[in-house]
Amino acid sequence: MRMRSPNFVFSVVVFLLAFAGVQTVFMDLDVGIIKHASAQEEKAGTSSEDGVVTGDPEAAALAEKQLGALNGQVRGIMKGLGQAELTHFGIIYGNYSVYSMVKAVRNDVGQAVEACIKNNPEMEEQINTRWSKWTKSVDANMKEAFANINAMSMAQDYAPQTEMKRIFSLVDETRAANSSRFEKIPVTTPEACEFMLSKMDETQDNMNVMLIATIRSYPEIMKTMQE
Repeated sequence: MRMRSPNFVFSVVVFLLAFAGVQTVFMDLDVGIIKHASAQEEKAGTSSEDGVVTGDPEAAALAEKQLGALNGQVRGIMKGLGQAELTHFGIIYGNYSVYSMVKAVRNDVGQAVEACIKNNPEMEEQINTRWSKWTKSVDANMKEAFANINAMSMAQDYAPQTEMKRIFSLVDETRAANSSRFEKIPVTTPEACEFMLSKMDETQDNMNVMLIATIRSYPEIMKTMQE
């Protein structure tokens, strides 16, 4: 059996991360959250003519700084790793990045739910019922996905746990810094909240599919490498 190269493994990981990034953008739209330029952005002229906001320059600089710190931490761990260790670390890093994205989407949906209930009290029971089912389903897979990531992290001996936890924190911080370039404002008209409810099945399924993929990733990639 021929072992595939680390480049193959990381191409898989990069694809997962790119997919996660794309999903984050579309989930923001799907749950009824719009992004507005802040007053600072409008003053700085960072909103384009077609209404697409390019983001707060200061927040963008912070996001770039956080990304640089994350990349430096990742490179530091990858340096000198053998193929098996590189594969193992790549899967941990990719899986946590997906987990972090799902956590962020969950928070966005929760904010939209709270805003819709506050502005449409007549919809409270309907929204709470659907949100309860959404969280019960997604939270179960989030718990299992994180337990799997933590187990993989604890099982390795190529990097101290303090460094692994630092990477996890930097993934979250980088995502938060990038997101802070835009002001997220839930749309709370009755029509927008009905739309949010209509998308609950789709967002729930998408989040669960991605979480389950992280849980299954290690044995599946290892099998692929040996083919």
